[in-house]
Amino acid sequence: VFACIYGPSGVGKSCDALYSFPRGLFVAAPGALKPAETVVGYTPRKTQTEAPHLMAVTEMIVKSGRRLEEFDAIVIDDLSLLTERTLSVLEKKYAGSKNRYAVWDALRDIVLEFRDAARHARIHVLVNAHDQPPQTKQDGTFVRGGPRLPGRMPSDFPTAADICLHAVPFENGHLGWPVAYRCNVLYSDWSTKDRHGCTPDYAPMNIAEVLRLA
Repeated sequence: VFACIYGPSGVGKSCDALYSFPRGLFVAAPGALKPAETVVGYTPRKTQTEAPHLMAVTEMIVKSGRRLEEFDAIVIDDLSLLTERTLSVLEKKYAGSKNRYAVWDALRDIVLEFRDAARHARIHVLVNAHDQPPQTKQDGTFVRGGPRLPGRMPSDFPTAADICLHAVPFENGHLGWPVAYRCNVLYSDWSTKDRHGCTPDYAPMNIAEVLRLA
């Protein structure tokens, strides 16, 4: 399964991934997985790696082969920050280019290459990201809310995912956690989906249970 979960910072996306994939290979910056110790109760030191940019993650997935059999998933934590680091690399590479869109064109291609590699991986791939609200561009184009990525990526990136869920506050409280996953085709201003067709709207924030249900 290729899954994407996105929402505001601090709502528990990393905690969900840590609970759901205790044998996951976490691609995360130093300090990003502190909830493993403070909330979840274990330290994934041997299963954490850092990537300087998104190209390195794509290469890791494409060339992984059987080396990932010891893991139950690859978890990218978090895609928004990793994309920002990738943008920084590209700005240096294309400094002085006469094409003012060169950086953004290259970034879009890199994000899509990663997306396609994750889609065809022989292992679960979960990405989490900050959310970006719906917006209308200057040319009148409407872009649905979704993962915080540049350009049209908030709505384009989820199209290849099997599952795309938006983490939102949930005030009713009967789920046992103040955040829930929205997944509803009528939730038209935001990108959500489930190819399996079984994730309820306002689902408990537990991607492992979502996958078991599927």
